[in-house]
Amino acid sequence: MCGRFLLRCPPDNWPSDLLGDSDYGVVFNLPASSAFETRSNISPTQSVLSIVQASAGESRTIQTFRWGLVPRWADDVKIGASMINARSETVELKPSFRHAFAQRRCLIPADGYYEWVKVEDKKQAMLIQRPGQELFCFAGLWERNEKISSRTGEESATHEPLVTCTIITTAANQSMISLHDRMPVVIRPGDYRRWLDPNYRDVAALKSLLAAADEGFFVSKPVGKVSGS
Repeated sequence: MCGRFLLRCPPDNWPSDLLGDSDYGVVFNLPASSAFETRSNISPTQSVLSIVQASAGESRTIQTFRWGLVPRWADDVKIGASMINARSETVELKPSFRHAFAQRRCLIPADGYYEWVKVEDKKQAMLIQRPGQELFCFAGLWERNEKISSRTGEESATHEPLVTCTIITTAANQSMISLHDRMPVVIRPGDYRRWLDPNYRDVAALKSLLAAADEGFFVSKPVGKVSGS
């Protein structure tokens, strides 16, 4: 699964393949660097940065979503707490995720994520990241709920609708299975265009992107207390 992750790399330093697609002439809309805050422990229900594209040929943009997908038909934001992850094996079938999988796919940038393993009588936090600490992108889905306000608890008619997201997971590869039997799906740069294009509807091709990362893609190390947001 993926229940905590970190993002320390500011958008200005993100790889060029995230900044647009020269074939379509799109431009990535970056927020001001001063608005970015390093976050070492991003948790469910908090806001996360996500990359979306309205349609092929249009600009990719950074959006802020609440982590924990709330389906468009739901009446209670609390349902999102159980939907921080979507299983790759059934994501196109589950009522909670199938609409988002069809046309609301996103990339969620990260520098690493955490798992906890039992060591003697304690739980040890393990940081999982690229060998060179490079940025990567989780496969994400997002959804808009018109019934619930982004300011939860207030009338949705007077405020922006709630927008939320989830991270897709798959069976762990052999190098990660000792930490957890599930791991987040990572979308490789060559697949960004297909994944982000809401008009791309080839389910079999999209599902083929939801495989575990190659062996050696991630390395892990024990870390001390995970703190901060």
